[in-house]
Amino acid sequence: MKPAFMMRLQILRNMAGFRFPVNSGFRCPVYEESIGGKGEHTFGEAGDLGLFGLQAMFVISNAQRAGFNRLGIKQHGPRKDRFIHLGSIIHPDYPSPWPWSYK
Repeated sequence: MKPAFMMRLQILRNMAGFRFPVNSGFRCPVYEESIGGKGEHTFGEAGDLGLFGLQAMFVISNAQRAGFNRLGIKQHGPRKDRFIHLGSIIHPDYPSPWPWSYK
């Protein structure tokens, strides 16, 4: 993981005052391709946090203040499958700022 990403994550965690269960962080390109990912995780500048409810709402509301420019939201289905994707990549292939939701 890139140190700047981790610093942003710690800033957000300090703001929140609760732990962030990490579902996914750095991914190797082979694994990323096998799951149909778009590669943001392979740069070490993205992570998926296993959050839902009020904790997810806090992260969604404050992610940009902590320096994240990309935000994916999956808050449907079983709680164990819900997450918030945070990204901080600056790259022409990844629009920024950019929010999205997962199907």
